[in-house]
Order: sequence, then structure tokens, then C-alpha cells
Amino acid sequence: MASIDSTIAPTVATASSAKIAWDLLYTTYANWSLTRIFSLRDQLQNMKKASKTVATYIHEIRSIVEALKVAGSSVAYDELVVKILSDLGHKYHEITAAIRARDTALSFEEIFLKLTNHELFLKHQDIDKSSSIITAAVAQRTNFRPQHQKNNRRFPNQSSRPQTPR
Repeated sequence: MASIDSTIAPTVATASSAKIAWDLLYTTYANWSLTRIFSLRDQLQNMKKASKTVATYIHEIRSIVEALKVAGSSVAYDELVVKILSDLGHKYHEITAAIRARDTALSFEEIFLKLTNHELFLKHQDIDKSSSIITAAVAQRTNFRPQHQKNNRRFPNQSSRPQTPR
């Protein structure tokens, strides 16, 4: 024997036939489904990488795409790729240009791999820049003579006490 959820029981109970019950359910929940699709599309459109890692950014996009699929609204592959590449930021300009310039499309996994590798390259570049800044600061420090040592030179015939006028 089948059971019915208590939230939809009042809607179905008033129906005189199965077709009317299905029509009532569709009318009741179709708007919710459409609202959900609009909300998910809006989230997808407004998603930015910002300070997230590439893996987190792509995972969030993929979750929204899967939720859209479940809600009955799929996202075309080329639309998905454009979305991912367009919101990465200026640091990813070279890699996105290379991916867009290809004659054949990369798989989702290949794009993910290329972007995570580029992210790793950027991190290594940042580490190299910060270590060269530290090296430059250390090199400048060894040639630096504190100000108090420059102005307080004493000559052999001067005493350390201030001289009083005679």
C-alpha cells in the first residue's frame, strides 16, 4: 500500500482523478522549481573566483550546474567553460587565452588540471618574489650604518663632556 507525504496530502485528497491530482501537484510545485532554477542561474552568473582556490571555485560551479540539472535545466558545456574562464581574474589571463585559442575543446577534467597547475605556478612565483625582496632587504641592511653612529664621532682630543665657555 502506498503512502503520501503529509505536506501534499491535502492537495491530492481533493482531486477527483489521478490526472487532476497530477495537475494540482504540477501547479503547486512548478513555480517553486522555476524559482529554484532562476536562483541557481543567478548564483552561477554572479559566482567569482575572488580569493578562493581554483579547486573550490570549480567545485562550487559544478555543484550549481548539477543542481540545475536536477531541477530540469541543464547548462551547455561551452557555456560552462566560458563561465569558468571568464571569472578567474587577470592572473589567469595567459592560461585562459591558451585554452580559448585551441581548435579542439578540452574535457572538464583537463581544464581543471590546467588551471590548478597554473595556480601552483603562480604560488611558486609569489614565493620567489617574496624571497628576493627579503634578500634585497638583508643586502641593504649590511651596508646600512645607523644614524647615531654617523653623527657622534669623537676626535682624539675631544672629551665626552660638553665644554663650558671660558
